[in-house]
Amino acid sequence: MAAACLLTLLGACSSAPNTPYYQPSPVVYYDFEADKHGDFNAYMRHTRQELSKHRVPLLPDQAQQEIDQVAPFVLPRPSHCGAATKGVLLVHGLLDSAYALKDIGRVLADQCALVYGLLLPGHGTRAADLIDIHRAQWLEAVQFGVRALSQQTPDVTLVGFSLGGALATQVAWQDPRVKRLVLLAPALQVAYPLLSSQAVWLRYLRDWVDLDPPYMSVRYQSMPTQAVAQTYQLSRQLRANLSQRPLEQPTFLLLAAQDLVIDAPTSLAVFSQNMPNPKSQAWVYGAMDKPSPDARVRQIRVADERQKIVSYSHVTLPFSPQNPLFGEKGQHKECGLHIGIVDAADAQACLVSTDNWKGEIGTNNKAQKPFQRLSYHPRFEDMMAAMSAFMAQ
Repeated sequence: MAAACLLTLLGACSSAPNTPYYQPSPVVYYDFEADKHGDFNAYMRHTRQELSKHRVPLLPDQAQQEIDQVAPFVLPRPSHCGAATKGVLLVHGLLDSAYALKDIGRVLADQCALVYGLLLPGHGTRAADLIDIHRAQWLEAVQFGVRALSQQTPDVTLVGFSLGGALATQVAWQDPRVKRLVLLAPALQVAYPLLSSQAVWLRYLRDWVDLDPPYMSVRYQSMPTQAVAQTYQLSRQLRANLSQRPLEQPTFLLLAAQDLVIDAPTSLAVFSQNMPNPKSQAWVYGAMDKPSPDARVRQIRVADERQKIVSYSHVTLPFSPQNPLFGEKGQHKECGLHIGIVDAADAQACLVSTDNWKGEIGTNNKAQKPFQRLSYHPRFEDMMAAMSAFMAQ
């Protein structure tokens, strides 16, 4: 999710450029009908066909490579693994693509898990395909993934990031075939909820909350109002459901304390109050204003002057430091200019510097300049070791 949309929701917004990227696909291809897909392989083939028809590539001469990046996948497993005994379904966040959780998936596949990566409806093609999206389409896609994976193995884990975390939680709450959950910065409540709630009516007046030219092949940069509204309504309904009936499955919750996109304290409260399984655990990267009394919660210090790390950001958790796009030496440097809450001169200094401080944009970085958003997980291996141990329970 683009944090900018939450801060500019009621502000002035220029009209979208008259280009295909800002116009919905001519055919509504993303009405998710599970019956038309068959198994997961058929779903992948069908989705790739639709991507070929409807995707607006960032670089036309690399259109096929971009489809390979964003498309749903089944990750290869080592030849010694034999029949799969554990399955993992990866569910990405809003504006993202299947690429977002591939680093995590590769580690789990190397450990012999059968790993499926979803592409949520409306994603991977053009940002305008989220103008008319509904959360029911996202939920149906996740439900399909669970059904497809459970046909291969009875041990299914859902791994969800941001919006994907909320979707995974809702599906697990309804489907006992999900044996456990791993939630990375889940959208159990979005940041600035009062502001985000305005999107529920504002969507009828304008299509876009935030308009930015595309510059990443694996993630949208512009935010349709409907996407904010559907995410807000999903998180609200999910919290109501959990308050009526707690989540039974073991859950591994990972949060960045200074997250600009989701409300970390609320997520932690939902965990403590509505996810009571004694095998559940939560890791919080950074200091919360009020430490949790829940013994299952572990707080991890992240400030590191030697590495010039101030905090972890919303987009930190899924990506390895070796990720070619978002890693320590990745192609994309997030300097906050597109978010709209960073001074243009500061953003430009960040873009040209090779010695930036890193953390969540807009938090605790008044004196640390130049400053960029931390887009990878410095302790990715530690997180994956803990995740693997949790899944082995």
